[in-house]
Amino acid sequence: MPENRILLSKRRARLNAEAAKGGKAHMRSLTGRLRSLHGRILTSYSRGHVPQTRLLGRILS
Repeated sequence: MPENRILLSKRRARLNAEAAKGGKAHMRSLTGRLRSLHGRILTSYSRGHVPQTRLLGRILS
């Protein structure tokens, strides 16, 4: 899947740019993403259905 490889290289380039800036921006975006993910898991559990692991893997990766 070439489009997937393009997405991966774009993400890697963005992470490298943020790491060159100092790495703190990357950590902030990572914790923000995890916090929103945690909230999404809680709301979906309170609604009574288990979140899709495929979606979680795509967000976390």
